[in-house]
Amino acid sequence: MRVNAFLSRVKNCYHHANLPLFFGLLITGFVVAIAIWGPSLAPQNPIEQHYTLELNGEVRSPPYPPFRVEGFPLGTDRFGRDSLSQILWGVRPTLVMVGIVAFIRLILGLIMGLSAGWTSGRKERFLEGLISMALAIPVLFVALIGITLVGINKGLPAFIFGLALTGWAETARIVSNQTRTIKDQVYVELSKALGATSARTLFVHVMPQIMPMVLMLLAFEIGATLLVAAELAFLGYFIGGGMWVEISDFVAVNITSLPELGQFIATSLYKLTDPSTLLVAGTFLFLMILGFNLLGEGLRLELNPERMRRRKTHPVTVWLQDRWNFTVFPVLEDYYQGVINFTLIAVIALVVGASLWWVNQKPSIPEASTLLSVPGGHYWATERHDAQGTRSVPFEGPQYPSVLWQYSNTEGYSGGPVVRADGVVILAGNDQTLIALNPDGTLRWKGSLESPPVGAPALDEAGGVYVGDVDGGLTYFPFDSAESEWKFTQTEPRRATSGPVVSSENRIYYTLEDRIQAVSSTGEDLFRVHLTDVYAEEPPRLSPQGAFAFLFEGAAYARSGGKVDISSITDTISPEKFVLSPRFFVGADEKTYLTLGHGAYLWHSTEDGLVIDGYAERKIPANAAGGDLMPNDFGVLPSGILWLFYSNDYTNTELYSIDFATDKILPSYEQRIIGTRMIGIDPRSVAFMCGSAFGPAKCVAVKMGSSSPEWSLDLDGAGTLGGALAPGRLYVVTKDGSLFAIGDGTQEK
Repeated sequence: MRVNAFLSRVKNCYHHANLPLFFGLLITGFVVAIAIWGPSLAPQNPIEQHYTLELNGEVRSPPYPPFRVEGFPLGTDRFGRDSLSQILWGVRPTLVMVGIVAFIRLILGLIMGLSAGWTSGRKERFLEGLISMALAIPVLFVALIGITLVGINKGLPAFIFGLALTGWAETARIVSNQTRTIKDQVYVELSKALGATSARTLFVHVMPQIMPMVLMLLAFEIGATLLVAAELAFLGYFIGGGMWVEISDFVAVNITSLPELGQFIATSLYKLTDPSTLLVAGTFLFLMILGFNLLGEGLRLELNPERMRRRKTHPVTVWLQDRWNFTVFPVLEDYYQGVINFTLIAVIALVVGASLWWVNQKPSIPEASTLLSVPGGHYWATERHDAQGTRSVPFEGPQYPSVLWQYSNTEGYSGGPVVRADGVVILAGNDQTLIALNPDGTLRWKGSLESPPVGAPALDEAGGVYVGDVDGGLTYFPFDSAESEWKFTQTEPRRATSGPVVSSENRIYYTLEDRIQAVSSTGEDLFRVHLTDVYAEEPPRLSPQGAFAFLFEGAAYARSGGKVDISSITDTISPEKFVLSPRFFVGADEKTYLTLGHGAYLWHSTEDGLVIDGYAERKIPANAAGGDLMPNDFGVLPSGILWLFYSNDYTNTELYSIDFATDKILPSYEQRIIGTRMIGIDPRSVAFMCGSAFGPAKCVAVKMGSSSPEWSLDLDGAGTLGGALAPGRLYVVTKDGSLFAIGDGTQEK
């Protein structure tokens, strides 16, 4: 009997339990907890890319599958970004966005539904027709139009407008039907018969019956908004979309540095045969939608009249309801117009405040560029700092300079130095040596080269060193080893005219007079491609994702060596402009440019070719002296400022900076120093330059947009061959065979 009674009680509890509400609260509570504490629990930097991870004993490129790579339990996307960390970081901005949109849709639906259900005649027919029309048009289609009209680059406002344009219709229809049912009740007719105004009847008798549905409708709205947001993301529309990066030959995708579930969905499908990343992203989004739909269903069951009749009403609830009916609603009746105005203002304030809060979450994401970061975290990995040749570093250079130490080589050096992550300085000597120096200037080791070196060396992720030579060969030294591991030799005699650069996939590229030579990390010949008719003495530059390799006006596919058809750009630009020293380059803002004369075009790649996005130029009067002198160095800062550097052995040094967004020229810097080289630029937008073709070398630090230097320092050396930056350090190699370490603080031995 006791067992039967127990089973009967369990069965009774099961029939009366609101399981959808229980599981809905459980799942949504879990989602909200991730939104609050997720970023602090993320095991990885969500925007850091990993291109070389070991899988089953082999080094593979991303995406990496779930549960296969240590440290990446949910695998990675195609860019090597940790999926778990992206989810933990991405829930917050996604939930804020859909919450704002759902709240606006709910308010609009309540207003339209109450108006349509309470009115009659032509007004009722018009409002009902408007609701029916909004229901007939797919929300996804309207959202696409709305986002396009506002502009996806506007971010959150574009999505609020697009998703709320017709998304309110479902709520409006439910509220309209409910209002119409309540309007025909006897107590509503009696209220009118006793002389109550229409507004009082609406607020006192109709609204109390509608308001319990608000939470239920809000939960359903959030679930529906999440679903549409996922559909938009799959089509490539997400907050922050509009930034293009190349992923393969003539193929670009929209990505953003901000982790957000929309961009995670948009970039998750790499190939149909390996949908693992899409399954991870889709599963979590499905869980979120399921949680809010279960919550809405649970609240709907709680509002069931039969269920409510079985539930005992607590005396406190009765008292609160009396206070509401006899105190609050009479006030609302007298001031209902003011209440409506206040509600609208509150909605606007909520949207603006939530938008500002969402935007302010961006700085909390780990800073530093992900696409242009140097593999291995080295301070200076190649002649121009990184494989893209930006010369921009993520740390500050010296502010109170003095010469800390000097290291001389009687035979001189082939180029500037590179600086490892541990501060070790490495450079090649003309006496066919590779020299490694400790941060204090003492010799760490010295290796031998079979042929005279060319340019600066280059570092791979592990700290190994690649050195090019005059015979067009390439020699590799493992980390901290004075003995070379292998040497690549040219099959056809052609002189190397630059040091190498190393891609994130550990491919090595360097210049052979007018072409690019590509070599694998094991010394195998990958390809050699002719790209320019100019005798080039600078390293190739790689596009942000490594899809393209640039040399002057030529571009090649970095993985295959095939030439890129740039006719879509040459056909757009007038022929007289395209003869002004055209050169492809990459900015520190992770975008691709083409410089022509005293200006630069911004472009991105698509399946149909290269597309120009904008242009900025230094305006020079036609009769200006030296107007024909082209800049010998150029770049773009992370802030989007274009800089043009002018100097040779016969003219003064000039530095111009132009705001690319407004084409506004900032104050320029000019100094009577000839033969100057641009070394690097730190996050304060301070440029470090050294040179002098004749007499002692001089180094200056100039902030972009300033006409005077922050500091200058004379060196006991002739001319400048190259240089490098490290935190608080500037290394300069002079043509007479001296390496100077310039830094803050007292002089070291």
